[in-house]
Amino acid sequence: MVAWLLFPSGLSAQFGTETLPDQNVGRPPQAPLITFLGIVTPGKLVTDPSLPPFGPVAQTLYEELRVDETPAGSAGEVMTSVKSTWDEAGRVIEEIRTDRGSESDTINRYEGARLVGQESTFPNSRQLKPKLWSYWVYDKSAKLIEFRRGSGDQIQNHDTNFKRDSQGRLTSYEYRQGPKDELFSRTELRYSADGKAADVTDYDASGAVITSWTQTVDEQGHVAMLIIRDRDWQTQQMKAPVKIAFRYDEKGRLIEQDTDAHASDDSTGEGEPPPGMVSIAYDDAKHTKTTTYAGDEGLLALTVTQNARGATVRFVGGMNGRTLDTLVNCTYDTHGNWTTCQQIDQTSGGHRVERMWRRTITYR
Repeated sequence: MVAWLLFPSGLSAQFGTETLPDQNVGRPPQAPLITFLGIVTPGKLVTDPSLPPFGPVAQTLYEELRVDETPAGSAGEVMTSVKSTWDEAGRVIEEIRTDRGSESDTINRYEGARLVGQESTFPNSRQLKPKLWSYWVYDKSAKLIEFRRGSGDQIQNHDTNFKRDSQGRLTSYEYRQGPKDELFSRTELRYSADGKAADVTDYDASGAVITSWTQTVDEQGHVAMLIIRDRDWQTQQMKAPVKIAFRYDEKGRLIEQDTDAHASDDSTGEGEPPPGMVSIAYDDAKHTKTTTYAGDEGLLALTVTQNARGATVRFVGGMNGRTLDTLVNCTYDTHGNWTTCQQIDQTSGGHRVERMWRRTITYR
């Protein structure tokens, strides 16, 4: 696995900490790395069921409907449904998800503001399925000290042995894997005296270096430079370092990513940052964000329109003049929450409804 597949979310790529604030883990600020796939990813649509609704919501029923009649079912039939129960703090405490006949029931447990337990069962499965579970453990200072994920009575993923310095910054941790809880990798972090630079090194179970990277932050605490060193899995030798520079606007938003030329791994190319410049422009009046990249195959661009909450309601993009214009057209209730939506794709040949949703909201 190349280094940038591990780095952008730090622990979260492997360890179920993607929703945890950096301070709860003690990790350094994370680079806003843009990959090939990220250039054309519009972000969360307004219909994403994980986005919390406005108001005193007690329960939501999210449904995605079949657009056209097919051998699998009739038009308007429910394909996927998510029934969520929300607590008074606006957090999901139970989610029942049905997808083409399969059903899962997930219970979330919190201590204070932190998620500490998540358990999923499969009540209508034709074959007995073991419970899936994830548990987070924190110390008295709200720092993560252990994460475990597993199935039934077997552990599958385990983050443990977190070490931190006197400032609460993460200095090392271990990742263990499989039912025998065997060491898979160990990570060490070192910081400069002024705190603006961090060196991170991943070691395999034998102690050999897998990846290492160095990042520096600017005066506002944003990652300004990232240098990645990755091991070649065929030769087992460290490859030439790749340098990535980031630039931000006055609001702290990323506007440029400039990456050194580097050899691409065909198996993971979409997960790599493209060589050269990725540029981002914002139009605050129109609520748009435009990402552009000029590569060997031509100009790649995507313009995303977001609502006031940052969810995507339209995106227009393509390569070399071939564009697709996608609009998510919704109706809303008196609380400002969507109740029905259609995704409409528009091309030079006309427009077509590609997806349909409806949502029923029960308020307290």
